[in-house]
Amino acid sequence: MFKNKGNTKFSDGVQATLNQLYKRWDKEKVDGQVVEVFCTNVFLFNVIRIRLLQKYEMIGRYGVGYKTPSYHVVRERLLECTVQKIDLILEE
Repeated sequence: MFKNKGNTKFSDGVQATLNQLYKRWDKEKVDGQVVEVFCTNVFLFNVIRIRLLQKYEMIGRYGVGYKTPSYHVVRERLLECTVQKIDLILEE
């Protein structure tokens, strides 16, 4: 019944349940932060319909240590890279 994977002392069923509870709580926190960004930056709620945020699951995969780029980096370097990518797509 109990599988010992490293320091895990729970059965797979119990551990899965705990993970689900933490994940549900984390999702509520993340959803709240998404709404806060929409409200404080006057984003149109229709933006959520295009499912754009699903593209950004890599932020979650990166983990807790992710730091957002600075205003300058976004406005200068990253914006320029994005413009170049779009230009290439339009050329094709």
